[in-house]
Amino acid sequence: MTFEELIRLRQAASLHDIGKMHVDPAILRKSGELSPEELSDLRMHADKARTVIESLNWLAPIMPMITHHHERWDGFGYPDGLAGEAIPLGARIIAVAEAFDTLTGALCWRHSVEEEHALEEIRKGAGTQFDPRIVDTFLEIQPLVQPILGA
Repeated sequence: MTFEELIRLRQAASLHDIGKMHVDPAILRKSGELSPEELSDLRMHADKARTVIESLNWLAPIMPMITHHHERWDGFGYPDGLAGEAIPLGARIIAVAEAFDTLTGALCWRHSVEEEHALEEIRKGAGTQFDPRIVDTFLEIQPLVQPILGA
């Protein structure tokens, strides 16, 4: 990646869930399983991000990363069911980072898991949920960045 692409990736990673501002806060705070309707509403945050980003022309280059960070390598993600290399590289990177962050951080609806368990879950998702090359790279650099992040 070029320096400019890395800057855009950083912007997209910072704003990847901006569409959640259009999701009912009760859904975001709910403990327990979401109903099919609630899950559908939550999944709309990727599309709703488009509405926010479209009004800011200078963010247009990062829109694909934000919109597609919940696509899956196997094509069973959302919002568009993209698969493999059709998913923007930045979105594939954000997907792995977000999964690790979600697994290791306590949320209102579940407890965090140990780092090693989170890494194993990401390993299991390589080739189905995640781009296997991104997973390999993440697993390779993760021990190097943990001291920097203060974990």
